Amino acid sequence: MIFEIFKPKWKHKDKNIRMKAVEELVDTADLLSVAKYDTDTTIRRIAINKLKDKSEIEKLISTEININNEYVIDISNIKEKLENLYL
Repeated sequence: MIFEIFKPKWKHKDKNIRMKAVEELVDTADLLSVAKYDTDTTIRRIAINKLKDKSEIEKLISTEININNEYVIDISNIKEKLENLYL
């Protein structure tokens, strides 16, 4: 329990706290982690939309993650983000 104090808010079990924390995240590694592994689609999309480096976004496309037989990464959202970066 005491270790919860030191856990980043973007790893909190409450999705509303995670969402607010991700909206404030600037660290690319943390954003990538959220985009790959968060269990909530909305939170993953927020993280993906905050990514600015197209090479990092392309890495997401090439990464296939599967949790509970669902793809964690919404490829169409990532492709849309890449298209916007290339314009």
